[in-house]
Amino acid sequence: MNLVQFLRIFKTATDVLSGSKYPTFSLILLFRAEISAGLTDLPTDSDMVKSEKKRLSRALNVRIPIAELNVVAALLDPSQRNLASLQ
Repeated sequence: MNLVQFLRIFKTATDVLSGSKYPTFSLILLFRAEISAGLTDLPTDSDMVKSEKKRLSRALNVRIPIAELNVVAALLDPSQRNLASLQ
């Protein structure tokens, strides 16, 4: 995976969370799960991408912590009822 493909996960999350006219707080867990999945090393990753994935994995809990309020917001949002992180 090249750097542009890897960073696309973050661009998508940023665009949705910052560009919506509606509350997006309940989507934080969804995007955290997508980002976490995207931080898994792949055999096609370059050394630079592997290094960034490791660095971002270490910082994930600081940058996007899971707070009780995030879980409650996701539980109350009907569109998030199938989110695996809540089960």
